[in-house]
Amino acid sequence: MEALITLANLLYLLSYFMQDILRLRILTIVAASILIAYFWLRPEPIMAVVYWNGFFILLNAMQVVRILYQRHSGTDPYAHALETLRARICARFPRGSRRIIRCRNLTREGQLVAAGEIALN
Repeated sequence: MEALITLANLLYLLSYFMQDILRLRILTIVAASILIAYFWLRPEPIMAVVYWNGFFILLNAMQVVRILYQRHSGTDPYAHALETLRARICARFPRGSRRIIRCRNLTREGQLVAAGEIALN
């Protein structure tokens, strides 16, 4: 049973050396799954660790789906939501209070002129 902890930590260690974020996420999911198995199968399961690792698996799985979608379609599914949020913030607040988000790249309709990011000044 203790070998599961060593295996999970070795997978975590290996994931830190991955240059491809998709491989890192997948190795992290596998390592967290091994930790769930270990802590669930103990004589007295430690459910807090099981739940937290399950939560981290869910987060990483969502990111894997996003990365695969982005690689397949060539677009980021969150880009439109960020652009809309930025346009709404810039339209709502007066010019002097726009210190955090740069609004100068927006047209009058609130659309981005160039594909920009939310940028800190």
